[in-house]
Amino acid sequence: KFDYQANLINCSTPESTSVSLNILKNDNKPFGAFANGFTSIDALELGGTVDVLKARKDLTPQAYSKYVLEWINTGASIIGGCCEISPAHIKHIYQTLNDLDYRIVSSLEY
Repeated sequence: KFDYQANLINCSTPESTSVSLNILKNDNKPFGAFANGFTSIDALELGGTVDVLKARKDLTPQAYSKYVLEWINTGASIIGGCCEISPAHIKHIYQTLNDLDYRIVSSLEY
């Protein structure tokens, strides 16, 4: 039997991630998200690369941080970013959470 420690959603749009997290919160395990910044993954074929995908122009660090706050309010405790989510996005998330006095734990503390 596989004993997992957390449920994570990754490489999906922030919008679909929000919907999925509302389902994961019912599993009584820690959960979180690493969404991507693509317009769609429909052009991605089995064995293909993300080179065929297009980055969203509207998903600024500020916009992505709003999704992150929504996920945290849902109960998510593991947050990050996937493809097209840049260090600037992660920095803005960190600054936003720090400004709001959230306890931030890095992966180095595990």
